[in-house]
Amino acid sequence: MPSISPHPIQAAQTLSAEWAGADPQGPAALYLSAGYDTRALTLTHPAFLAKQSGRMLEEMSFYVFVDAYQPRDDRELNFTDPAGRTQIKTVTVSDHPVGPFDGYLLNLTTKSTTMPWRKVSVLRVRALNDEFADLALVEGWQPHCVISVCDGCCFGGNERCENEFRKPERSIQARLKPSWIITDHLRNIRGRETVDPLDGDVLRPTNPHFGYEAEQIAFLSTNWRGPGRSFYGGARLFEFRSTEAAN
Repeated sequence: MPSISPHPIQAAQTLSAEWAGADPQGPAALYLSAGYDTRALTLTHPAFLAKQSGRMLEEMSFYVFVDAYQPRDDRELNFTDPAGRTQIKTVTVSDHPVGPFDGYLLNLTTKSTTMPWRKVSVLRVRALNDEFADLALVEGWQPHCVISVCDGCCFGGNERCENEFRKPERSIQARLKPSWIITDHLRNIRGRETVDPLDGDVLRPTNPHFGYEAEQIAFLSTNWRGPGRSFYGGARLFEFRSTEAAN
Protein backbone atom coordinates (compact mmCIF):
# COMPACT_ATOMS: atom_id res chain seq x y z
CA MET A 1 0.00 0.00 0.00
CA PRO A 2 1.26 3.53 -0.73
CA SER A 3 2.53 5.49 2.26
CA ILE A 4 0.05 8.13 3.46
CA SER A 5 1.65 10.62 5.80
CA PRO A 6 1.44 14.35 6.48
CA HIS A 7 5.25 14.26 6.52
CA PRO A 8 6.10 11.84 3.68
CA ILE A 9 9.77 12.84 3.29
CA GLN A 10 10.56 12.39 6.99
CA ALA A 11 8.50 9.18 7.01
CA ALA A 12 10.70 7.84 4.21
CA GLN A 13 13.84 8.85 6.11
CA THR A 14 12.57 7.03 9.20
CA LEU A 15 12.04 3.86 7.16
CA SER A 16 15.47 4.35 5.66
CA ALA A 17 17.01 4.52 9.12
CA GLU A 18 15.54 1.12 9.97
CA TRP A 19 17.14 -0.37 6.86
CA ALA A 20 20.53 1.33 7.22
CA GLY A 21 20.76 1.29 11.00
CA ALA A 22 21.04 5.09 11.01
CA ASP A 23 19.62 8.02 12.93
CA PRO A 24 16.17 8.92 11.49
CA GLN A 25 17.08 12.58 12.05
CA GLY A 26 20.56 12.18 10.60
CA PRO A 27 22.13 13.87 7.56
CA ALA A 28 20.35 13.38 4.23
CA ALA A 29 21.07 14.39 0.65
CA LEU A 30 18.82 15.88 -2.02
CA TYR A 31 19.85 15.30 -5.65
CA LEU A 32 18.19 17.68 -8.13
CA SER A 33 17.39 16.36 -11.63
CA ALA A 34 18.95 13.08 -10.55
CA GLY A 35 17.67 10.67 -13.18
CA TYR A 36 19.40 7.30 -12.76
CA ASP A 37 22.76 8.72 -11.65
CA THR A 38 24.14 6.37 -8.99
CA ARG A 39 27.44 8.23 -8.71
CA ALA A 40 25.92 10.22 -5.85
CA LEU A 41 25.86 7.02 -3.77
CA THR A 42 29.50 6.07 -4.31
CA LEU A 43 31.12 9.51 -4.41
CA THR A 44 29.52 10.52 -1.10
CA HIS A 45 30.60 7.31 0.64
CA PRO A 46 32.10 8.43 3.98
CA ALA A 47 35.37 6.60 3.27
CA PHE A 48 35.71 8.36 -0.08
CA LEU A 49 34.87 11.78 1.38
CA ALA A 50 37.42 11.24 4.14
CA LYS A 51 40.07 10.36 1.57
CA GLN A 52 39.33 13.40 -0.59
CA SER A 53 38.95 15.92 2.23
CA GLY A 54 41.54 14.58 4.66
CA ARG A 55 39.04 14.45 7.52
CA MET A 56 36.02 12.48 8.66
CA LEU A 57 32.74 13.96 7.49
CA GLU A 58 29.12 13.15 8.28
CA GLU A 59 27.73 9.99 6.69
CA MET A 60 24.54 10.23 4.66
CA SER A 61 22.50 7.06 4.17
CA PHE A 62 19.22 8.63 2.99
CA TYR A 63 19.00 10.28 -0.43
CA VAL A 64 16.14 11.96 -2.29
CA PHE A 65 16.41 11.81 -6.09
CA VAL A 66 14.09 14.32 -7.79
CA ASP A 67 13.45 14.29 -11.52
CA ALA A 68 10.52 15.46 -13.65
CA TYR A 69 10.69 12.41 -15.93
CA GLN A 70 12.09 9.56 -13.82
CA PRO A 71 11.37 6.97 -12.69
CA ARG A 72 8.89 5.51 -15.15
CA ASP A 73 8.76 1.77 -15.71
CA ASP A 74 12.18 1.02 -14.28
CA ARG A 75 12.08 2.16 -10.66
CA GLU A 76 15.25 0.43 -9.49
CA LEU A 77 18.77 1.84 -9.30
CA ASN A 78 21.42 -0.74 -10.16
CA PHE A 79 25.01 -0.41 -11.29
CA THR A 80 27.94 -2.74 -11.80
CA ASP A 81 31.36 -1.40 -12.71
CA PRO A 82 32.70 -3.28 -15.77
CA ALA A 83 35.94 -3.81 -13.85
CA GLY A 84 34.01 -5.32 -10.94
CA ARG A 85 35.12 -2.73 -8.41
CA THR A 86 31.70 -1.27 -7.55
CA GLN A 87 28.21 -2.74 -7.36
CA ILE A 88 24.95 -1.03 -6.42
CA LYS A 89 21.90 -3.25 -6.07
CA THR A 90 18.27 -2.46 -5.30
CA VAL A 91 16.95 -4.92 -2.72
CA THR A 92 13.38 -3.64 -2.25
CA VAL A 93 11.08 -1.04 -3.85
CA SER A 94 7.87 0.30 -2.32
CA ASP A 95 5.39 2.97 -3.37
CA HIS A 96 5.86 6.15 -1.33
CA PRO A 97 4.00 9.16 -2.79
CA VAL A 98 5.14 12.60 -1.74
CA GLY A 99 2.19 14.99 -1.74
CA PRO A 100 0.67 14.90 -5.25
CA PHE A 101 3.79 13.34 -6.76
CA ASP A 102 4.66 9.73 -7.46
CA GLY A 103 7.41 8.47 -5.20
CA TYR A 104 9.21 5.19 -4.63
CA LEU A 105 11.39 4.21 -1.69
CA LEU A 106 14.33 1.99 -2.60
CA ASN A 107 16.53 0.08 -0.17
CA LEU A 108 19.94 -0.63 -1.68
CA THR A 109 23.31 -2.12 -0.92
CA THR A 110 26.56 -0.64 -2.21
CA LYS A 111 29.69 -2.75 -2.43
CA SER A 112 33.23 -1.79 -3.41
CA THR A 113 36.63 -3.42 -3.51
CA THR A 114 38.14 -0.28 -1.96
CA MET A 115 35.50 0.88 0.55
CA PRO A 116 33.31 -0.82 3.18
CA TRP A 117 29.94 -2.01 1.90
CA ARG A 118 26.89 -0.23 3.27
CA LYS A 119 23.10 0.03 3.15
CA VAL A 120 21.43 3.18 1.83
CA SER A 121 17.94 4.24 0.79
CA VAL A 122 16.79 6.45 -2.05
CA LEU A 123 13.41 8.16 -2.25
CA ARG A 124 12.76 8.75 -5.96
CA VAL A 125 10.22 11.51 -6.59
CA ARG A 126 8.87 12.44 -10.02
CA ALA A 127 8.51 16.22 -9.77
CA LEU A 128 10.15 19.46 -10.77
CA ASN A 129 12.98 20.52 -8.49
CA ASP A 130 11.25 23.65 -7.22
CA GLU A 131 7.98 21.76 -6.69
CA PHE A 132 9.77 19.33 -4.41
CA ALA A 133 11.55 22.20 -2.62
CA ASP A 134 8.16 23.80 -1.92
CA LEU A 135 6.94 20.56 -0.32
CA ALA A 136 10.13 20.18 1.71
CA LEU A 137 9.71 23.69 3.11
CA VAL A 138 6.07 23.05 4.04
CA GLU A 139 7.02 19.80 5.75
CA GLY A 140 10.04 21.34 7.47
CA TRP A 141 12.44 18.79 6.01
CA GLN A 142 15.97 20.09 5.48
CA PRO A 143 18.69 18.21 3.58
CA HIS A 144 22.23 18.23 4.90
CA CYS A 145 23.51 18.29 1.31
CA VAL A 146 22.04 19.48 -2.00
CA ILE A 147 23.57 17.85 -5.07
CA SER A 148 23.24 19.66 -8.39
CA VAL A 149 25.64 17.97 -10.81
CA CYS A 150 24.08 17.96 -14.30
CA ASP A 151 21.65 20.16 -12.44
CA GLY A 152 18.74 20.52 -14.76
CA CYS A 153 20.03 23.13 -17.22
CA CYS A 154 19.35 20.50 -19.88
CA PHE A 155 18.19 17.47 -17.88
CA GLY A 156 15.39 16.28 -15.62
CA GLY A 157 12.66 18.29 -17.34
CA ASN A 158 14.12 21.47 -15.90
CA GLU A 159 14.96 24.43 -18.09
CA ARG A 160 16.77 26.60 -15.55
CA CYS A 161 20.18 26.29 -13.94
CA GLU A 162 19.95 25.26 -10.28
CA ASN A 163 23.47 26.55 -9.59
CA GLU A 164 22.88 30.29 -9.89
CA PHE A 165 24.00 32.46 -6.98
CA ARG A 166 21.83 35.34 -8.16
CA LYS A 167 18.35 35.54 -6.63
CA PRO A 168 17.97 33.82 -3.24
CA GLU A 169 14.23 33.44 -3.68
CA ARG A 170 14.87 31.30 -6.79
CA SER A 171 17.78 29.31 -5.39
CA ILE A 172 16.85 25.92 -3.93
CA GLN A 173 20.12 25.95 -2.01
CA ALA A 174 19.34 29.34 -0.43
CA ARG A 175 15.76 28.29 0.32
CA LEU A 176 16.56 24.92 1.92
CA LYS A 177 19.79 26.04 3.63
CA PRO A 178 21.88 22.84 3.50
CA SER A 179 25.27 22.61 5.20
CA TRP A 180 26.89 21.21 2.04
CA ILE A 181 26.43 21.50 -1.69
CA ILE A 182 27.95 19.27 -4.37
CA THR A 183 28.14 20.62 -7.91
CA ASP A 184 30.26 20.75 -11.03
CA HIS A 185 29.55 24.43 -11.69
CA LEU A 186 28.26 27.64 -10.13
CA ARG A 187 27.04 30.74 -11.91
CA ASN A 188 27.11 34.40 -10.89
CA ILE A 189 30.21 34.05 -8.72
CA ARG A 190 33.39 36.13 -8.88
CA GLY A 191 37.14 35.56 -8.72
CA ARG A 192 39.69 33.17 -10.21
CA GLU A 193 38.10 30.34 -8.22
CA THR A 194 35.21 30.27 -10.68
CA VAL A 195 37.30 28.07 -13.02
CA ASP A 196 39.39 25.79 -10.83
CA PRO A 197 38.77 26.29 -7.09
CA LEU A 198 41.08 24.70 -4.54
CA ASP A 199 40.23 23.37 -1.10
CA GLY A 200 39.70 26.35 1.19
CA ASP A 201 38.76 28.74 -1.61
CA VAL A 202 35.59 30.71 -0.90
CA LEU A 203 33.24 31.34 -3.84
CA ARG A 204 31.22 34.50 -3.39
CA PRO A 205 28.24 35.69 -5.45
CA THR A 206 28.37 38.77 -7.63
CA ASN A 207 25.10 39.82 -5.99
CA PRO A 208 26.05 41.13 -2.51
CA HIS A 209 22.50 40.48 -1.33
CA PHE A 210 22.41 36.77 -2.22
CA GLY A 211 23.25 35.99 1.40
CA TYR A 212 25.34 32.81 0.99
CA GLU A 213 28.82 31.71 -0.05
CA ALA A 214 30.53 28.36 -0.67
CA GLU A 215 33.91 27.17 0.62
CA GLN A 216 35.45 24.17 -1.12
CA ILE A 217 35.95 21.15 1.14
CA ALA A 218 37.10 18.60 -1.43
CA PHE A 219 37.46 17.82 -5.11
CA LEU A 220 35.46 14.68 -5.90
CA SER A 221 35.79 13.29 -9.42
CA THR A 222 36.54 14.05 -13.06
CA ASN A 223 33.91 11.41 -13.91
CA TRP A 224 31.05 13.36 -12.34
CA ARG A 225 30.27 16.40 -14.46
CA GLY A 226 27.92 17.59 -17.14
CA PRO A 227 28.54 19.03 -20.58
CA GLY A 228 29.17 22.71 -21.13
CA ARG A 229 30.41 25.21 -18.57
CA SER A 230 31.88 23.38 -15.58
CA PHE A 231 34.64 23.70 -13.03
CA TYR A 232 37.92 22.43 -14.40
CA GLY A 233 38.06 18.73 -13.57
CA GLY A 234 34.59 17.96 -12.28
CA ALA A 235 32.36 17.85 -9.19
CA ARG A 236 33.33 19.32 -5.85
CA LEU A 237 32.02 19.38 -2.29
CA PHE A 238 31.47 22.78 -0.67
CA GLU A 239 30.41 24.06 2.71
CA PHE A 240 27.39 26.30 2.08
CA ARG A 241 27.01 29.06 4.64
CA SER A 242 25.24 32.32 5.31
CA THR A 243 27.29 35.46 4.83
CA GLU A 244 25.26 37.08 7.62
CA ALA A 245 26.63 34.47 10.03
CA ALA A 246 30.13 35.14 8.71
CA ASN A 247 29.68 38.84 9.43
